[in-house]
This record gives sequence, structure tokens and C-alpha cells, in this order.
Amino acid sequence: MRVDLQPAYVLHTRPYRDTSMLVDLFTPEHGRVALVAKGVRTGKSRRRALLNPFTALLVSFQGRGGLKLLTAVEAQGPSFVLQGAALYCGFYINELLLRLLAEHDPHPYVYENYQSTLMALSREQQLEPWLRRFELSVLEELGYGINLDAEANEDTPLQADAWYQFENELGFTQVPSNVHSAGAQSLFLGRDLLAIAADDFSHRDTRQAAKRLTRAALQPLLGNRPLKSRELFRKP
Repeated sequence: MRVDLQPAYVLHTRPYRDTSMLVDLFTPEHGRVALVAKGVRTGKSRRRALLNPFTALLVSFQGRGGLKLLTAVEAQGPSFVLQGAALYCGFYINELLLRLLAEHDPHPYVYENYQSTLMALSREQQLEPWLRRFELSVLEELGYGINLDAEANEDTPLQADAWYQFENELGFTQVPSNVHSAGAQSLFLGRDLLAIAADDFSHRDTRQAAKRLTRAALQPLLGNRPLKSRELFRKP
């Protein structure tokens, strides 16, 4: 297998042997790809500076096994400069893709959304709505999309003033108004769900509901191992 000049972004790197690195890339046509970048940790290598997150690259690689060999890399455009909370968000979406995407499983729609999200983060636009949009798009692409228009297994539209219980792979089920608890992590007000469906994150309650919802939907896919990038948000 030989691939030439494939667009890519670096998701993660780690040292390999004395002078090399293991590099996880995200590409539109080949999905997530693990490569060996030989000799890039030496003083003579010019490729090391390119193999950083948030830089649009063109890469060439080859190999028959699971771990391919990086043969060439060049910049496709300038890096997205992320600072402060936006940088933490960038690390988060990288780790999300690293954990959720199978190797060599292409998702060009997610790739487009990834680029759009990086651009928004670099412009320091509202961060949370962009994270929620990205999470929802990844869930949809992987076959775990959330129906935000109707109750589970029914055609009954969600009602703004009703409360709903969310269950993974099932959806929303209305609960009696006299038994709901607004503080329950799995309960959502219909008004917030309809706002999320309409891509309206202008209200704080909606943003908080969207965060709880995507976390609940992602949890079975991520397993019990915590995301390292989430710890960054907890640091003072």
C-alpha cells in the first residue's frame, strides 16, 4: 500500500526507539492512520516541526501492516493557533477521534467538521457550541445519532414544557411532570432538546443540557478510561 500527498492532521505523537516517533494521523480518505516517522527526533530532521497538532498537512506513507511508514510530509497551509481554553478544546477533539475512530475507517464528513471546528476555535468563537456540534456529528457519523425531534420508538414530537429521560440507543421517553428532578443527569427539558436540534445554543441551560447529553451518549463508546484532555479543563 502506497499513499501520496494525502491531507492529514496530527492527532497524537509519542517517542519511538531512539530517534523516531509514532504518529497518529486523521485523513479524509483513510481515516485514522498510525505511522512511524523515522529519524524525526534528530537535530537534522526538518519534518519534526511539521508533525504537530492543528497543522494542515500533506503526507505520503506506505506499508502493508497496521503500522505504516511516513515517507514524506509538507505543510498544506498555516497552523491553527489555539490558545487558552481553545487549546484544551483542540486537545479534547483530537483525543475524542483517537479513541472513537477505528484505524483505516474513513469519515470525510467528520474530517470536514474537524477542520471547521479548528477554525472556529482559532477565532475564539463560542467554544462550547462548537464542541457540542462536533460531538453530535461524530455520534451521527458512527451510527449513534440522537433523535432530537421525537420520543423513542414513536412519532410523538418532543414538547417544550415536558421532561424526558434519555437512554443510549433508545432515545427520549417522557416522564410525568410530578416526578421529574431537574438535577438528574439523565433528565432533559424538552425546550432545551428542541433548541439543540435547532442549533440554538444561546441559552446557558441549553448549553449545559447539551454537555450532559453528549457525555451520556459518548460514555459507552469511550468506556471507563477517562479522557486525559478533560483533566486540563479542571486545572486552575
